[in-house]
Amino acid sequence: MRFLKYAMYAVRQIQYDYLRQPRIKGLIGEQEVRQKFNKQELIINDVNTPLPHKAQIDHIVINEKGVLVIETKNYSGIIRGRAGDRFWYQYVGDKKNAFLNPLIQNRYHIDCLIQIFPEYSETFRSIVVFTDKAKLYISGISNVTKLSFLNKHIESMSDVDFHAESRESLFHRIKFLKDNNSI
Repeated sequence: MRFLKYAMYAVRQIQYDYLRQPRIKGLIGEQEVRQKFNKQELIINDVNTPLPHKAQIDHIVINEKGVLVIETKNYSGIIRGRAGDRFWYQYVGDKKNAFLNPLIQNRYHIDCLIQIFPEYSETFRSIVVFTDKAKLYISGISNVTKLSFLNKHIESMSDVDFHAESRESLFHRIKFLKDNNSI
C-alpha cells in the first residue's frame, strides 16, 4: 500500500511538472483562445512561415476587421510593460521574469506575412491576448487584451476595406502555407 501511495505521488508530480513546461503552458493558452473562435469562419491556428522569415504564429483570424494576427500568452501573475520596451516583466510572488515584448514578437510575425503576402499589407492587425490568470499593467496599448475581453475587443475594432472574396482567397493561401510548412 505504501508503494502505491508513493507511485501516485510521483505521477501527480510528473503531471504537475509537465503542465508547467513553457511549451505545454503555451499550447494550453492557445487552446483557450481557439475555443473563443469556434464561431469564426476563417481562422487558422499554429501557422509556421518558411525561411528566410521563419515565425510561428499562434492564430490568424480573417474577417471584416482585417487579418488579425494573434499572439497568445498563457502567463499568470502581474504583467508590466510599455509599448516601446524591449522586454516586459512577469511578477509571480517574489520572482521577476523578463520576456520579449509580445508586441515586438507579433510585429515580426506580421512582417513575415507581409513578405509572403505584400498585397494584403494594409489589412494585417496585431492583437496580443493574455489568459485570464494574468493581471495586466499595460497602459496606453490598445491591441493588448485578456482572453475574457477578446471577442469584445475584436468587435470594437473598425472594419477595413477587405472584400469577402479577398478574405476567402487569402485564407486558402495561408492554409496552403500552413499545410506545406509544418514543423
